[in-house]
Amino acid sequence: MAVLKGVALGVVNVLVVGVVLSIDYREDAMIPFVALFGGVPGIAVGAALGGIAKLVATRPWQWRLPILAIPAVGLVFALGAILEVTEAIPLASIPTMLAAVLLERWTRSAPPPPPIPVATIQSMHG
Repeated sequence: MAVLKGVALGVVNVLVVGVVLSIDYREDAMIPFVALFGGVPGIAVGAALGGIAKLVATRPWQWRLPILAIPAVGLVFALGAILEVTEAIPLASIPTMLAAVLLERWTRSAPPPPPIPVATIQSMHG
């Protein structure tokens, strides 16, 4: 289920980044541009991060968030550099960071409770 959550957030993130960049650039062609070049990598990284999120589901959020956010934002940096749109990296990183935060929260599990200690009988004689 966590992998599907990662895929879903990857798809939504690609679409949101496309809309945000189309507004910033005042160019409707940014949506299909982002979908074309970011769709497959975004979905693949989303699925991978969903799997990682499942593996570390009971770890503290302070530990999980960087593990999920750094590769996601790293993909934004890599695609921005490859496609020579480095000026779009900071703006595209905002929804991507939000998607990483949502994935962290959505896949978080409570750690198992500590074992209950075995009861012992003590004498009440003084």
